[in-house]
Amino acid sequence: MYKRKVLYIAEKPNVALALADAFGIKKAEDGFYIRDTNLETTVIGFANGHLFSLLDPQDINPEFKKWDIKNLPIKFDADKLKAISARKKEIENLKKHFKDADVIINAGDAGREGELIQRWIYKMLDDGKERKYKRLWVSALTRKAILKANKNLIDMDAFDDLYKAGETRSIADKFMGINYSRALSLTKTDGLTITYGRCQSPILAEIVRRDREIENFVPEPFSYIKVYTSELEFTLVDEELNRVEFKTEKEAADFLTTLPNKLIVTGISHERKIKHPPKPYSLLTLQKEMAAKYDFTADKTLSVCQKLYMDKLITYPRTDSEYLSNDMKDDVKDIIKALDIPAFSQYVKEAEPGILSTRYFNDAKVTDHTAIIPTDNQALKMKYDILSEDERIVFSHIAKRFISLFYPPCASESIKAIAKAGEHLFLGNRSTLVEKGYLKVVKNIDAKDMDNLPELNENTVYPINEKRWINDTTKPKARYTTESLLSLMKIYKIGTAATQAEILKNLLIPKGKNKESYVEKKNKGFYSTDFGRKVSDIIPEQLKSLDRVSKIEMELKEIETGSLSEESLLSQLYSEAEEYIKEFKKESENDEGKIRNEQPEEPVLFCPVCARPLIKYMKGYGCSGYKEASCNFFLSNEKGGKKLTENQMLALLLYGKTDEIKGFKSKNGKTFSSKLILDNGKVLYEFQLNNGGK
Repeated sequence: MYKRKVLYIAEKPNVALALADAFGIKKAEDGFYIRDTNLETTVIGFANGHLFSLLDPQDINPEFKKWDIKNLPIKFDADKLKAISARKKEIENLKKHFKDADVIINAGDAGREGELIQRWIYKMLDDGKERKYKRLWVSALTRKAILKANKNLIDMDAFDDLYKAGETRSIADKFMGINYSRALSLTKTDGLTITYGRCQSPILAEIVRRDREIENFVPEPFSYIKVYTSELEFTLVDEELNRVEFKTEKEAADFLTTLPNKLIVTGISHERKIKHPPKPYSLLTLQKEMAAKYDFTADKTLSVCQKLYMDKLITYPRTDSEYLSNDMKDDVKDIIKALDIPAFSQYVKEAEPGILSTRYFNDAKVTDHTAIIPTDNQALKMKYDILSEDERIVFSHIAKRFISLFYPPCASESIKAIAKAGEHLFLGNRSTLVEKGYLKVVKNIDAKDMDNLPELNENTVYPINEKRWINDTTKPKARYTTESLLSLMKIYKIGTAATQAEILKNLLIPKGKNKESYVEKKNKGFYSTDFGRKVSDIIPEQLKSLDRVSKIEMELKEIETGSLSEESLLSQLYSEAEEYIKEFKKESENDEGKIRNEQPEEPVLFCPVCARPLIKYMKGYGCSGYKEASCNFFLSNEKGGKKLTENQMLALLLYGKTDEIKGFKSKNGKTFSSKLILDNGKVLYEFQLNNGGK
């Protein structure tokens, strides 16, 4: 009897463990979970992020390692990929099980990048054997959610367009980043290295523009009039009920001398407003709220959410959706039950889980993932007690937002009164909360929020107890914050839920030979540095246009939906780059027609493991893809008790080898000399490499 083999490939080891727990598989070999029956062998493995990457310039042509304008633009495609050296073990382990698998189940993260990671594995490991490919699309790591998704496996070709969008994004970012960074550095600067990013550069330019707008803003003073009765305060308005403003304090003061000491109410209107609970969080709305209330960076909020997701406490966090699918209605009571712990029991007891409004449950408005909500993890009480303070803050907001969906709306009442003092119009208004509704859960309501409205009558005269002019000045636009930059990215559709936090973080990373960042964060505001302004000013307007990057993002979305081809967008970007670089060359030619072509003083450094940009830290260089790609590469500035110089570290990163270094100490305290070799993402002494890394 034929025995089939099913291989699940998760994105990370802890996801593989969650799958194994859900399936009741305990046996583990080399990080793989295996169950044998008479009819089937089930294997659960993992990729641990990207295993393969696009070729680097020097892989395409050794000459391309040197920065030379005549070689640009360098084109990239996914026809040829390379194994990431530090992932050789994962590749070999997967290959061992892949070759005789009859069914491959993609259990990667349910999104564009997760799809890309898996498809590149299949592209590189597929040996032509006839086998089935399926997709496990799961938005929570609880046993219930995994088993439910496993019963409803989807043919993998249903996600072909998602994969194409991910691949196109990867090619576009590498193509634009490398070519424009090199072209601008070689033709527009005198030794300064420009790091261009498709999404990063437009955001930097917008921060610079706003900063200069604030600096050049000339405030203009003005005054306005308020009068006070025992019932209500009123503001002087024109016939269209807009506030009247005086250019000088003297004009306002003179006006008050002619104003009668009483006013007559000529019109009154009352309004009752009903406000329903807000929709559950998308990652963006959660990041904005955490930034506004706690000054969390977008990256910090995402990191906390990722931890809560891996702990099986919330659903998949990298989501753009604020809606829940209809099939989740069956889970509501179990989730509410799980939330009945001391921290939330006071809110749970008044919740009405029978209220299942299409306002929140709507299949038509669910994208790749549903909104972020708690799971039905019945171990929540135990897990909640050991959460960090930041994790509790984020989880509490997610939990309360979910519970509030099953509360009635809140209601407010307002009064608007129009009055006259002589021939002058005044407007007074006030509102108050009359029914707390869902606000019992998400907001602390105090007495002033539920104050009584004044009792005013039309055609009634009220004495003015106080007259006052108020001095003010015109204000510039507010400085950008995490919250407002996230809103900007949403408007222009820049990045995804998975990448927007990374864009903001990269702006704050030190760069250049002086290790300066493009942007500094003070209090909640983002301030462009002199270095950031210099870099931004060098980049042509077209290459840092918000509209331009928005158009590219919309076209990536069209690829994702199947309405645009990969080739269409990439050929457009290639042609565009050729024209830009041709213009850069022309502008930069000196009298002899020569262009600076030497390597910039401060090279752009890329991770030897996954080819993402490196980040300079106090103790060495680390990969910027440690979250998105689960890349753990880190080059420490210390080895064998010896502090490495900057040049020695650069030699390792650029050439993979140093000259002989003296002063290393062995475990027994003896001093020795050796060259250092960078091999498969690890720093080895030369003799270690010669001995097979031992």
